[in-house]
Amino acid sequence: MGLPPNPPYEHYERSIYLFQRLLEAAGTGTHHVAMILVGAAGVADNTIRFTQDEERVAISPAEAVNACYMLAVALSSEYVGGMVMRSYHHDGKESVCGWRFEDGETRPMNRAEAFDAYCSDPFTGELTGPEPGLEYRDAPVIHL
Repeated sequence: MGLPPNPPYEHYERSIYLFQRLLEAAGTGTHHVAMILVGAAGVADNTIRFTQDEERVAISPAEAVNACYMLAVALSSEYVGGMVMRSYHHDGKESVCGWRFEDGETRPMNRAEAFDAYCSDPFTGELTGPEPGLEYRDAPVIHL
């Protein structure tokens, strides 16, 4: 995977906060989050899936831990990358938004940046084309 085994503790603290904010931002529905990190040690990626309604979030504990680990590594400033969240809403609509990992921060992408990120192959940069009916949204702020 090419990632450090133990990011600093303060990065874990912040990653848990960011993960909670991500869940809040997601709202009700079924969500798929893809994360990618690129650094001198290599490339790592992770995906999480969760469903939530007004009362609870359903997510695998292992996926939650892995997501927090990836976020902690992203906060180290040694890696760049991002995450994109695809949401399947209860009204049948689908949307995408995303965040960049830069300089130890999580920066929201606007809808045009989300479109570029979601419609490009992360390894080749080649355009893959938009999906009909998929809404590209401005990502909410989730960092401190």
